[in-house]
Amino acid sequence: MGRGTAAFDSASLPTVKFPSEILNQRRSWVILGIALLAWILWLRGPSFEAKMWNVDETIHATIAEVLLDGGVLYRDAIDQRTPLSYYAVAAAFGLTGSSLPATRVFIALLIVGAALMLSRTAFRVNGPITSIGSALVFAAFANHLLTPEDTFAVHTEWFVVFFTTAGAFCFLAGPSGPPGLRRCLAAGGMLGLAFMSKQSALLDFAAPLAALITMIVDRELTWTQSLQRGGVLLGGFFAASLLWCGPLILAGAGPDLLYYAWTYNVDIYGAEFTFSEKVWSGLPFFGKIAAIYPVLLVTGLVSGAWLLARALQFNPREVARQRRSGEVYLLTWCITSLGAAMAGGRGFDHYFIPCLAPFAWVAAMGPAVWFRQTVEKVTLTRFVRGLLLLFIGAVLYSVTLAPLEARKAAHPSPDPASWVSAWIQEQSTPEDRIFVWGFNPDIYYYADRRPASRFVYCTFQTGLIPWTNVAPEIDTDYARIDGSMDTLLQDLESRPPRYII
Repeated sequence: MGRGTAAFDSASLPTVKFPSEILNQRRSWVILGIALLAWILWLRGPSFEAKMWNVDETIHATIAEVLLDGGVLYRDAIDQRTPLSYYAVAAAFGLTGSSLPATRVFIALLIVGAALMLSRTAFRVNGPITSIGSALVFAAFANHLLTPEDTFAVHTEWFVVFFTTAGAFCFLAGPSGPPGLRRCLAAGGMLGLAFMSKQSALLDFAAPLAALITMIVDRELTWTQSLQRGGVLLGGFFAASLLWCGPLILAGAGPDLLYYAWTYNVDIYGAEFTFSEKVWSGLPFFGKIAAIYPVLLVTGLVSGAWLLARALQFNPREVARQRRSGEVYLLTWCITSLGAAMAGGRGFDHYFIPCLAPFAWVAAMGPAVWFRQTVEKVTLTRFVRGLLLLFIGAVLYSVTLAPLEARKAAHPSPDPASWVSAWIQEQSTPEDRIFVWGFNPDIYYYADRRPASRFVYCTFQTGLIPWTNVAPEIDTDYARIDGSMDTLLQDLESRPPRYII
């Protein structure tokens, strides 16, 4: 028996071959992909036409338009994230005429891709029922769990969850046994692209390393073989990172890339909270699951405890040993994605988007076993079988009917910046530049005018960190960036704005 067996150590149970045979056919995965595409587009459809879901959307939109005009990130437009998502949005804008609705469709396609790769990976490790369940749970979490402003917006975290899931797929979804060097190279590359989407995704590199260590312990690999694969993983990671950073460095943006994408986040933005505050910031995520999907919270906690017990076994049986590296990968992925979400300390809902894939997989494992026990010839009393069927029904409700609430999400209130943006558009030409003092990059996008400075918002000059040190009595001098005001004034002198807002 290989990785395509049941979720728990159920070697004593009769094998249900029919679902496995179905999912081993390529046509079945095509059908599943089409079904996921239709389901996710249906759930997110009403959200596509909103004017703006989140200010992060307009930061991406404004910078994307600068890049389409030939600008270079960190040299001509500055934000504090790593570069991949900005260039991806710029590519989407180039194809769709700077359309945020069309870009939201692109994000929906990323979610479909992540769901399909998650399903395929879970199939290889835990079998067909967990495979289908993980895709359904992920689709539910991705469309109706977090606040609508974070769920439907063009957030960089959607790229993170896509690439971390792709990394797991490359590492785990191949033939039974340890991954080959090519799969390790691909997995490292995908995790590098996740890091190039958001810095905290660096933590997720621990998942394949933990799996390789497990393979040594379980004698699936020698130390030499494991070190070879670890080196190839690192090679893929650095190659993907260099693919994005290299051109920026050659364009002269290297120092600002390093400062704004790393140093600023570590020394100022991330330092606003203590370690304990960061740990506590993760609790609301579980509160949301408890409020919307209480059954899935129970199944996830039970499965998580079981995964931990499996990882700590000293002498597992053969069927458990063959699956343990994949299960250790999953357990580590849950921990690292949650740690990455808590690293900012703010508890914003969109920080938890990368957690959705591994947590969905874990939440699907328990119901998969219970389902097998109800349909196979296992000795169960009628009462126990009835309870299991009732619980499975609650799970099916959670992943099918509960997510329909996503279609009812109200669009945000009209943006107060709309009227001034419309006036600016009437009173200026597309060649004119404007400058917005404050934290309103939405004006650039609505007015369709390019910023006169590389700073699309002014927190670096004021030291004001949005939603953090905003109390009037706080002196924000400590968070001001030395030289940023001089750079801003030089930009405005070299490219005088038609209007200052």
